[in-house]
Amino acid sequence: MGGGLFDVYKVDGNNKNDTEFLGNLTSSINKILTQKTADTMPVQKYDIPHHDEDGTGSHERYWSTLNIPVMNTEGEIEYIIHKLEDVTEFTHLKRKSLEQDELTHKLITKAEEMNNEIFKWAHLLEEEKEKWATKNNISEKLLLNILPADVAAELKLKGTSEAKFFDQVTIMFTDFVNFSKASERMSPGELVNELHECFKVFDRITSHYKIEKIKTIGDAYLAVAGLPALDPKHAENTILASMEISKFMKNRHAMLKNKTFEVRIGVHSGSVVAGIVGIKKFVYDIWGDSVNIAARLQQKSKAGKINISETTYELVKNKFPCEYRGEISAKHKGKLKMYFIND
Repeated sequence: MGGGLFDVYKVDGNNKNDTEFLGNLTSSINKILTQKTADTMPVQKYDIPHHDEDGTGSHERYWSTLNIPVMNTEGEIEYIIHKLEDVTEFTHLKRKSLEQDELTHKLITKAEEMNNEIFKWAHLLEEEKEKWATKNNISEKLLLNILPADVAAELKLKGTSEAKFFDQVTIMFTDFVNFSKASERMSPGELVNELHECFKVFDRITSHYKIEKIKTIGDAYLAVAGLPALDPKHAENTILASMEISKFMKNRHAMLKNKTFEVRIGVHSGSVVAGIVGIKKFVYDIWGDSVNIAARLQQKSKAGKINISETTYELVKNKFPCEYRGEISAKHKGKLKMYFIND
């Protein structure tokens, strides 16, 4: 192909480009003859010697061919003009644009893949956080089942918890009358199940009156009001809880007879020291003479009765009907003034 506007070159039948060009030319001419309008052929690539403006040689050129029909006065096509235009630069720019578009597409695809990966990991992280939160909640509930909330918080913060003195609390001791004989009538499974059913209700009642359960010792149940948070109604709330426990056990005994127990309760108001001892299997406990007095009052109580000390009596005498029992000897305590709470 030469440098003029119209060029003539020899067609090589074995050359793919020449064959493709002839096919496109034939198709274009047929279209012109049918529609009698100009037609632009697809861009054609030619590997021919050519010198660019900067003097460098190139064998790869791209041409666009516009076929223009020339009509006579009768509207018939007399001949066709083939106008060639060098579109190499445009084609290269278009190719670069397509390559950039492809690169952009790859980058966008990669970014989407990365976003999906980030989303997946974020989702997994959220799931792990939820699992951790669930485990943490379980651990928190277990801890609060063992220790008072204030003590648990101090233990988590400091790793230790200091024992504290409380001078205005009320202690409640309960135990079941003739427990040993009652246990002989039950299988081990029945015995443990019945204790569990009874103490579950005790727990609900004491929690309702903001009384801190300390522990169970065999068939005995120890709880105290007025700690770790101070409670000006510690004595009153303990009596109310004791009355509900007594009523529950009376009703249960009326239904189950010898398949359950009768309860006796002792209550004393005074001072205690409360805290945690040891470094394994933490147990929150209370110490002091008041604990011993409450235990003696429980021992000197009777089935279905709430036996209170003179100290507690002075705090609740205007709120509950009480029956003076006189001075009764208590182990290691001499004679103590005792009162029954009348139902």
